[in-house]
Amino acid sequence: MKRLFMLVCIAIIVLITVSPVEAGTLAEDRQGADGGNAQAQYELGSRYLNGRDVVVDYAEAIRWLRLASDQGHSGAQNNLGAIYLGGIGVPKDYRQAAMWLSKAANQGNSSAQYQLGSMYYYGLGKDKDYRQAVEWYRRAADQGNVFAQGNLGWIYLTGAGSEKNYPEAAKLFRLAAQQGDPGSQYVLSMMMVHKLVPEQDGSMKEAFDLLLQSAAKRYAPALYTIAATYSQMKRHTEAVSLYEAAASKNYPPAQNNLAVYYAMGFGVLKDNAKAMDLYRKAASKGHPRAMNSIGYMFQNGEGINQNYQESFKWYQRAAEAGYPEACKNLGLLYLYGQGVQQNDSQAYYWLQLAVAGKYPIDRSVLAGLENSLSPDKVNEIQKHVREWQEKHMYWTDLSEFLMYGWRF
Repeated sequence: MKRLFMLVCIAIIVLITVSPVEAGTLAEDRQGADGGNAQAQYELGSRYLNGRDVVVDYAEAIRWLRLASDQGHSGAQNNLGAIYLGGIGVPKDYRQAAMWLSKAANQGNSSAQYQLGSMYYYGLGKDKDYRQAVEWYRRAADQGNVFAQGNLGWIYLTGAGSEKNYPEAAKLFRLAAQQGDPGSQYVLSMMMVHKLVPEQDGSMKEAFDLLLQSAAKRYAPALYTIAATYSQMKRHTEAVSLYEAAASKNYPPAQNNLAVYYAMGFGVLKDNAKAMDLYRKAASKGHPRAMNSIGYMFQNGEGINQNYQESFKWYQRAAEAGYPEACKNLGLLYLYGQGVQQNDSQAYYWLQLAVAGKYPIDRSVLAGLENSLSPDKVNEIQKHVREWQEKHMYWTDLSEFLMYGWRF
């Protein structure tokens, strides 16, 4: 669902950003279009697409854009591809989208190059091909396309289908940030904070300035980050206001932290039902802290009937996502047989995962479990813990940024 929403946004953004500068009046465009002038056909089709001096009419938009496209007009080809990609006024048709975008992209149209890169990146109408995505994003980025610069930067930052390259990522985000892109301003700021780029004199001031620029454009991750700073300063009223702004944009970390405020009654009236609703929204988008908190509320009957089975389910989801506290909570449920059959081996396994994730565990609890298991079993479990660590990452502030820092 998120992927489809993003692609509609891609198409709409492109259609907005490539809306033509009015070269003539409506009458002049119509006269030129009727006479077969490709530029006038493009202008007229774009008018019907965007409702500029005419009532929006997608059928008319497509008719005129297709006439211009058939004459090789790259702007018309781009707009026609965007229409089919986003399903704007017509059913989505990735074959048609790819055909028209390819024609425009091969003529050097940066918007088409960006959209074509996104089709390869998300596997729309074809298998995912990160190499092709990088190639088309690069062509668009080199022409200054801000969206391509940001997306390519994110690929280099996360290593999605490419080798991680933090210097190249920072370079691309800086180019987009200089064009005022709030997502790139935020990500570049966080790269500095997390020291993913070499620290230089003034880096932290620049990071803070970029964060403020992004927040001024109401970019949800930036609002959340500033809210978290207010929270640490115990300025709860300001924190709640910004968390609410970010949560209203369906940003999971903000939904989770706002839920904590309602659960604890900080800066707002305590409301467990509101907290649970927010936790569920964040959990539905994969946020493990929220999953762990739902498990806690079921375990302790916080504003809800106590239910150890439900608690176990939510702790397990959060633990499998690498949240150390949830590993501890899951281990204790196995230890005491709450919501699951008592199992010392499973208890020891999850508690050891919590310890490996830097979550403090009472040493006497671990010692008692080790005494209840054979040395061979202890060694086997510790081996499984190491194997888990080789394949998974623990949930940290950095992993939260990498999961939720882009394009909300």
